[in-house]
Parts: sequence; C-alpha cells; structure tokens
Amino acid sequence: MKEIVLWATKVGNENWKEEIITTCKTSEIEKLNKAMAWAVSNGFDRLRTNISDLSQIPDFSKTLAI
Repeated sequence: MKEIVLWATKVGNENWKEEIITTCKTSEIEKLNKAMAWAVSNGFDRLRTNISDLSQIPDFSKTLAI
C-alpha cells in the first residue's frame, strides 16, 4: 500500500520547520487536494509531498553507512 504525506512550512518559518499536514492513500487524491488548499489558506507557502510504499521494508543499512 502506498501512502502520500503532505508536508508544509508556514510563511516566515525556516525550511527545516516543516509540518505534516495530512497523510492519505494514493487513491484519495481529493483529500490531498483539499488539504493543500487548506494549508495555503492557513498561512503555509512551501508544500511538498512524499510517497511511501508501506509494503516495502525500509533498508536502514544505507542510512547507517553514511
């Protein structure tokens, strides 16, 4: 199952101060669109999405090797 995470940053905040606005399944695009509109109307200006495949086991060895 794939899931979309919507991240956003408030106007005036540093880029690293992202907040999670919502998560939804890839089939729930309308929910994502509504959340994006809500974020913009509530003072968020930098929005990004991330798609995660929850059926795949993460490979943390790549992170630990850095």
